[in-house]
Amino acid sequence: MRFVFPVLLTAVSLSGGLPGQETKTDLDKLQGRWTVAAMERDGRAAPKEYCDRLLITIAGDKMMLGFKEGKGPEVNHQIKLDPKNPKVMDLVVPTGRDKGKVLLGIYDFDGKTLKMCHTDAGAEERPTEYKSPSGKFLSVTVLVPAPK
Repeated sequence: MRFVFPVLLTAVSLSGGLPGQETKTDLDKLQGRWTVAAMERDGRAAPKEYCDRLLITIAGDKMMLGFKEGKGPEVNHQIKLDPKNPKVMDLVVPTGRDKGKVLLGIYDFDGKTLKMCHTDAGAEERPTEYKSPSGKFLSVTVLVPAPK
């Protein structure tokens, strides 16, 4: 499953606002179920049939990647967001041979679409653009809210 990508979330504190008012963070806004509109890795687009089967759930500071039909492996990652410019989204691998390693990433969220670009676990350089050229081991993923 070459296109299974690491997935997201760590607590981001609430910021600003008037006294008694809470301002939603990006992490708050990303909570829920997402489908994969497009995915690319190492210069190759994932087949639409594969993307259509994927379901991403963001709950708290965890991102779970699984299949809509409930079959196959489920991948869970802890998300750490930093909404500076560029917006940073790191995914921490919780288990397995890469346990504790981080997938360095960037993200953009326009209120409806979440776009992410991540390295493989343990990479040392963060991506700077939403591209996945061959040989660079970067994943670009576009998510949209799952139908209710």
